[in-house]
Amino acid sequence: MSTFSIHLLNSNVHRRETFDCGVVELNRYLKEQAGQDMRRMASGCWVMSDERDPERILGFYTLSPESVESQSLPEMESAIRKKIPNYRRLGAILLGRLAVDRHYQGQGIGERLLFDAFHRAHRAEIPSVLMVTDPKDAKAEAFYVKYGFERLNSERLFLPMFRISKLLESAD
Repeated sequence: MSTFSIHLLNSNVHRRETFDCGVVELNRYLKEQAGQDMRRMASGCWVMSDERDPERILGFYTLSPESVESQSLPEMESAIRKKIPNYRRLGAILLGRLAVDRHYQGQGIGERLLFDAFHRAHRAEIPSVLMVTDPKDAKAEAFYVKYGFERLNSERLFLPMFRISKLLESAD
């Protein structure tokens, strides 16, 4: 039986060169830029591996700080809007990239990575109000919408942290 674990990318352990999710830009990011972004403190990159083969990356995601202008949020019911602070700029966490290796797609790894990202964002020492993401295509957008993300603008989706809390509670 496989046991999966998620850790920060470690260039000395994880074989980035063998990862292929089918999207050239995501493959290139993991192989060429993720380590640099981590060293520069621009983002964190977490990878999932099977403990039987800890060097092989099954999937990964990145998180980084972001902010969103409060006025850019869409109209919401007043009960929902009351749960979001009335500040000019809201702290957010950007789920910048999320990808699963072709050999492991369709096995629930994307969901496991997403919920791991939710956990990290939710328990971050520096709180945020929202999680945002910029899906690369319609398939990625449909994946995020399935978990409650809503349209913020033409390129970006968002999910309030209070909804992430509820998702995490229902998953436990």
